[in-house]
Amino acid sequence: MILVGFDGGPLRGVDHFFGKHPKPLRDNSPYSTFCKNFDHMAQQLKTLGVEVVNTSLGSHIRAFKKIALAQALDA
Repeated sequence: MILVGFDGGPLRGVDHFFGKHPKPLRDNSPYSTFCKNFDHMAQQLKTLGVEVVNTSLGSHIRAFKKIALAQALDA
């Protein structure tokens, strides 16, 4: 499985690639919770024999090996 665009946190000081949410929506995303859930999911996927790579090299998600997208597509 190849993850593309899974940053898992703010990127260049912006919480969302599309900008701020309009009111009354909230802008705060629970990124630390998301990352913990990826840690849990990684163990389950490994047990199932699913290999996952994250092609967002600056990602805050540490559960999966990070490689460049071109390298992932060559595999």
